[in-house]
Amino acid sequence: MTRLALNTLPASAVADGSALFNLMRNLGGAIGIALIDTILERRMPIHVSNLIMRLQAGDPVAARLVGLPSAQFHNQPIGAVDDMTKAMIGPLIREAALLLSFNEAWLVIGSIFALSLLTLPWMRHLRRSEMDPATGVS
Repeated sequence: MTRLALNTLPASAVADGSALFNLMRNLGGAIGIALIDTILERRMPIHVSNLIMRLQAGDPVAARLVGLPSAQFHNQPIGAVDDMTKAMIGPLIREAALLLSFNEAWLVIGSIFALSLLTLPWMRHLRRSEMDPATGVS
């Protein structure tokens, strides 16, 4: 990737180009981590509330996702839940919600990567004959 970014620079500008490339790579990593953190922080409470609603409605798919025996869920509301059951099932629901949030974060990162692949046709490809043999750049 570094070679792709720096191969069109003259030899005198490679050091500055390398420094700028490293700065942009670090900045991109920081923005990516912030994006993932934002997705996890914002989406997890939404997934928790959706899973709770689905479990209260008796959804066997939600029960299987959380790790509960789906045979006891028949798409019928289950009614009121006591505090002990809430305490036991709460961590399972939060774990499943975190898993769903991570899946969304990976989907966003993968989509950004796929979109970045669309820029490849506009990248300039240098033949070996165009490169300076001493430095390996043009």
